Amino acid sequence: MTFESLISPLDMGDFMRSYFRKDFCFVKGSSSKFTQLFTWERLNEILEFQQFGITRLNVVKKGVRVKDIEIYDYETPRFANLPFKPILKYDSVIDELKNGSVLIVNGINQMLPQVKELCENVQWVLQISAHINMYMSGGNAEGFELHWDNHDVFILQIEGEKYWEVYNPTINYPLGDIFENESKPTQQPIWEGKLRKGDMLYMPRGFWHKAKTENSESIHLTLGIHSKTGIDYADWLNTQFIFNDVFRKDIPLINDNDGIEKYSTELKEAIIKSLEALDLKSYLSYSNMPLSNGNSNSLPISIGVFDDNFFNNKIIKLNSTKPLNISNKSRKYIFIHDKKEFSVSEDIYLVLKELNIIYKISFEDLCITLADKYSTVQVSKILFKLAELNLIKT
Repeated sequence: MTFESLISPLDMGDFMRSYFRKDFCFVKGSSSKFTQLFTWERLNEILEFQQFGITRLNVVKKGVRVKDIEIYDYETPRFANLPFKPILKYDSVIDELKNGSVLIVNGINQMLPQVKELCENVQWVLQISAHINMYMSGGNAEGFELHWDNHDVFILQIEGEKYWEVYNPTINYPLGDIFENESKPTQQPIWEGKLRKGDMLYMPRGFWHKAKTENSESIHLTLGIHSKTGIDYADWLNTQFIFNDVFRKDIPLINDNDGIEKYSTELKEAIIKSLEALDLKSYLSYSNMPLSNGNSNSLPISIGVFDDNFFNNKIIKLNSTKPLNISNKSRKYIFIHDKKEFSVSEDIYLVLKELNIIYKISFEDLCITLADKYSTVQVSKILFKLAELNLIKT
């Protein structure tokens, strides 16, 4: 699934212009829309085969997390220097669900390839960090009371149905815990209704909301995206100021009026010059490094064993969650990936350039795109080089 298919039948342009970071959006979907992404059966597979820590799986009721001791046992390690191993008590979890609690699995994009694929595509399209959590509830459950999130969320209704209420923000662009005690809205909800299997609800950060099940089991995924803000830019500037002598000076004592006036002038001039040199584009280039999506370590697609037919009928894509920021220096093409600097030749760059434009492409279509420059065998050899650098995956 891609970001475009997630918001369909809404047009991408309409969504970005009318709703993204501006307003909530409800999208009616077919009951089969998310069946390839996640199901009840996949949830059971995860519960059976995954080893959960106490930060990964939680049970919550009306905003209160069930104590770990109620749902976990701790296995004594065989050796004294090893940590205690948490063991999920499934009978206790089921009892909690029957009593109106909600099961939460955090970071499910790190557990299933289909969900990871969606998360990576959202990051690719928006170039914003993303994650996906799973929420499962029984017949009559309410996980959280009326609240807002400090990041945008897409709610994907996977199974069953859930009743939602959405309210306007009471403060613009809230962040973290600073505005946690903000007064709850006193107006009526701007939208209320049931999300049914295949439906999607988008809410920018700050929109108040609550949800509950009514005589229906429910599974939904929450895709959260974390935008950079002016505060992030200011934090980055602070890391750059340390290289300027003016900012490292001692501040004059409070009764040194002349010293305060002189240093204030120096600071203002230094800040203005820094903002000119370290403008917002500089910060965006810095923050546009490929994003981590968890469990990203992997072997190359082959360990040096290739032939000219290796890529036939395969889908090729960059092993990155964002397009690479490639610069040209003396006919060498430089970029940073996975905290390592790469310098590649022009033929490799031309293939990377195509992969940088589109999220993924078939080997055959890539050969057609590059047919005026390279033969099919030449494209294969270039892809071999990229594969050895672990820069592509299939």
